[in-house]
Amino acid sequence: MRGQKAITNFLSRTIYFKILWAILVILKINPIVSRKTSPLFYFLLLYGAAIILYDFFTDKKALQNKYIVPIFLFFAFMGLSTIINYDKGLADNLKTFVTTAIQFMVIGRVDLKRSWKDIMNDMRIVSNVVIVGVTIVSLVSLCLLAFGINGFYELPSEDEVMEELIYYYGVGFGGRLVGIFPNPNSVGAFCSIALLCTLMNLVISSNKLAYKIVYIISMVINFLCIVLSGSRGALLPIYICVFILSFLLLVFKFAHKKNTVFKYIKIVLISIICVVLVYGSVEIIGSNMRKIPSFINAEKEAAFYNPDRIKLIGDDISLFKDSRDRTTIWLIGMNTAKRKPIFGVGKAKLYEYVTNNWSNSMIPPGMKRGSLHNIYLETLVAYGLPTLISFILLLYFVLADYVKAMISTKFSDKNRYYFGSFVLIVLLFIMGNNMFESIMLYLSNLPSFIFVLYLGYIMYFNQHDLSDNGDNIIYRYCKKLSNYMIDFYKHISHRFAL
Repeated sequence: MRGQKAITNFLSRTIYFKILWAILVILKINPIVSRKTSPLFYFLLLYGAAIILYDFFTDKKALQNKYIVPIFLFFAFMGLSTIINYDKGLADNLKTFVTTAIQFMVIGRVDLKRSWKDIMNDMRIVSNVVIVGVTIVSLVSLCLLAFGINGFYELPSEDEVMEELIYYYGVGFGGRLVGIFPNPNSVGAFCSIALLCTLMNLVISSNKLAYKIVYIISMVINFLCIVLSGSRGALLPIYICVFILSFLLLVFKFAHKKNTVFKYIKIVLISIICVVLVYGSVEIIGSNMRKIPSFINAEKEAAFYNPDRIKLIGDDISLFKDSRDRTTIWLIGMNTAKRKPIFGVGKAKLYEYVTNNWSNSMIPPGMKRGSLHNIYLETLVAYGLPTLISFILLLYFVLADYVKAMISTKFSDKNRYYFGSFVLIVLLFIMGNNMFESIMLYLSNLPSFIFVLYLGYIMYFNQHDLSDNGDNIIYRYCKKLSNYMIDFYKHISHRFAL
């Protein structure tokens, strides 16, 4: 009886799965360690599938979500694309579909019967796993910098595009921090996410001084890594998020000011000053830190830009020297999107098909792992326009409702408003960063995990206090279907028992 209760608890609550998935994506940050995570990944796929099945035949919490229709449409069109493109790497496309579905239905699951306090506690726990993991990786990376440990290593490629991959550690890519991350852009994206999660935990955690000190140390470490990475794809969204966050917090602070025009002019000016201060800090810290001798390594630079050594270094090469190549990648993607606008070409062999359709110029090296450096364009090319539209509609409905909810509570609940602001900023950062990257969907990595996790929390906050929460057409039909299947199973079992 006790064992059955433990199994039920293990399958009915998703916090255990989220913690394990958080550990998985932390382990996958380093390319070498990432190769050893397959057993944990496949175990979590089975565990996630078990949670979905158990939920389907019991409470159907994943379906008690007013946003389930756009989610369902997103996966319906994605599934159709996978079937239609069966000749373009079916096994890999199915793996991508299953991974994405499990993330949305388990990590992003909405349990409307749980209290606000319980949900916030879960967020704090999972965010702490991410913060600790990324901070350790960042600290090790800074230690490599401090001791002047730099170099590169080769790993066999996991796809058919290239035989081997070359990764740098320490400092590379023209004096940019790599550490033990795959590349400088990963440093910027992952450390920014950890920093924003830390800010959010400062809002929802206790007032104990020890916690605050630890969080502040973590923020300093990750901020240094962001600055030294020189990742424009991370820094630009950070500046935008600083402006939006400052604006939101100041709106609450000046909520009772009567002169509306003067109030908002003041808010905008202060928000701009905050952005300028952050930008100035990045420039001053970056310029001084780059005077460290370990940032100057002419021999490695010569080896890096030697055409004979240009294979693939965890990310693009020419994009670090000329950002116009990113525009070329987008043009290459749009060229294929025009040819296959409805169901795309599938995710597995994206690189092969987009490059075969392009003959106007040389293919930038940054595409050699199939990345189009824009998740929205990549969704269009891989899965087609209906999939992209359903995904954008999902984001629109969720975020529009969330902003309305924040406006309705801004004068009555300070903690909830501040907390809501930080959650929104984390999501906006990932969405903004993925205007230049393709890492928030279809992958088992940190950005995709945090994106789906926080999207799920926002969906909870939008509807947990509604009188008709959880009721929708898909939930009602699935409830009838599961009850019919249970009754049928009982009937068959009874007949065979006789």
